[in-house]
Amino acid sequence: MNIEELADRCGALAWIAGELFVLEGRWAPLVEDAGFGAHLAEASRHHGWHSDLWRACLPDSPALDAEARVVPPPEWAEVLATAAAATTDGARARALAVDLLPRLLVAVDDLAGLDGPGDRAVARVARIVAADVLVDFL
Repeated sequence: MNIEELADRCGALAWIAGELFVLEGRWAPLVEDAGFGAHLAEASRHHGWHSDLWRACLPDSPALDAEARVVPPPEWAEVLATAAAATTDGARARALAVDLLPRLLVAVDDLAGLDGPGDRAVARVARIVAADVLVDFL
């Protein structure tokens, strides 16, 4: 994977994490089950932190315009819009467990195995994100 492709992936994951931060944070006070609400609040904070971690992986080069790479991947926009429309605890839990978090794990999985000299920080972030998502997911 070249530096531009890696920057695109990190930028997309920063956007996804930021959107999950907002979505779960918005849901947390709305759910009926207090335990589920607390879980959403904690997971939201994780996603906010993950967004910062992915942004820190973006290359610091004017030629690569890091901030311009923090954009929604096409395959995520519709899935997130559908999830955002969920209005019940069950629909929200399903959106996370079936539609969003497994997709996120797939997106970070191949980055966790990167081993090039400039890729190790990205791989470390991918492993942190995957571990948090698994804990939040289970």
